[in-house]
Amino acid sequence: MDIDIGWLDGLWWLVIIALFILGYLGIILPVLPDMPFFWGGFVVYRFFINDVELSWTFWIIVHSITLFFLIGDFFLQGYLAKKYGGSNLSVWASIIAMIIAIPFGPLAIVLLPMAVIIVIELLYKKSVKDAFKVGLSSVLTLIFGTLFKLVSITGILIWFLIEVL
Repeated sequence: MDIDIGWLDGLWWLVIIALFILGYLGIILPVLPDMPFFWGGFVVYRFFINDVELSWTFWIIVHSITLFFLIGDFFLQGYLAKKYGGSNLSVWASIIAMIIAIPFGPLAIVLLPMAVIIVIELLYKKSVKDAFKVGLSSVLTLIFGTLFKLVSITGILIWFLIEVL
């Protein structure tokens, strides 16, 4: 007697879609990790739906992009803040401000860290122009980094769907 478990694949696809949605939310909300959720979706597909379909090229590119995003998330913003004369305190304070701003929406996530950086740099006796430059560099890094991730991940998900469908 054969048992039909096609419904189970459907359940796994729902889990994968939920993980991908959480991954997209993680790109925008700093308290959620983005790549672990995408990885979770790929791994659920690999181990619970089809264990051989994703190519080695796909896995190598996903590994590379994950590494690139990690470097970008942790070093790029700090590097650019330092390049424009920012202090260590302003880098860490902007991260905390971003987390505090989450309940207040996307605009707050952008503007609150910028305001915090400007205030901190002014307290460090920077000119208004220099403090604004450091704050603006942080915001631009956040915006362009987010856009880059959204485009990159969307490309990877399209590739994923092409390989599996």
